[in-house]
Amino acid sequence: MNNGTIDEVVNKVSRFASFMGISKSELKAYSILLVYGEMTAKDLSRRMNISYTKVYGIVGKLERRGWIRRISSKPVRYIAFPLKEVWIKSKREVEEKIQAFERDLIEPLSSLLSSPTPLYSVMVISGSQVIHEVKRILSEPKTKFLVAISLEELLNEEIRNLLISSAYRSIVRVLSTVKLGKEFRGLEIRYLDSMFGSGIITNDLILLVVRSGQGILGLMSDHQYFIDLGSVYFEYLWNQARP
Repeated sequence: MNNGTIDEVVNKVSRFASFMGISKSELKAYSILLVYGEMTAKDLSRRMNISYTKVYGIVGKLERRGWIRRISSKPVRYIAFPLKEVWIKSKREVEEKIQAFERDLIEPLSSLLSSPTPLYSVMVISGSQVIHEVKRILSEPKTKFLVAISLEELLNEEIRNLLISSAYRSIVRVLSTVKLGKEFRGLEIRYLDSMFGSGIITNDLILLVVRSGQGILGLMSDHQYFIDLGSVYFEYLWNQARP
């Protein structure tokens, strides 16, 4: 199997893996070690065509996940755990996440929805209305904006300017899969190889944006539970992302 075939496999599974906070780089590094056997970080950097220093961050994450291990110290060499063993471990983690989602969201939400007078709103929006709401939210005085950008539609000139100006009065953190230019200097920005969607979280609002067959769709709510859940997940991705 050559690197082109590995890239093809990684691209197919990366969207699913991103749900668990696993990047394409981690998938590729594990796949190369699995296929070609033990390697040093330098060997791996040549295979992946990335810098030596970036490889150390990747293998560190894979070690913590229990996907690879060290087999020597001078020089340090890494070897992949068997695929079946890694899959069983990953499957268990997914099952635990689903159980936690059911426990922490579905059950409490069910009880809230049974209330005759909900004290919150949930709204589905689409197309230009999504862009309008993004601009409106960024224009409001908030103490924080947690922003995820994986859609080019959310990077028009007006939204760029609102993001930059928001940083003068608020905490603005931006997660992106799109390389942002020099005009964004002053913002806290980190990058991921892929994300499920885009969105904005403030103190009292959450807007999730995804691409659909008809364009872009947004789900907006002022429910504190959704806001807290989104904030926790954003922080998790933020810690996985690279500067």
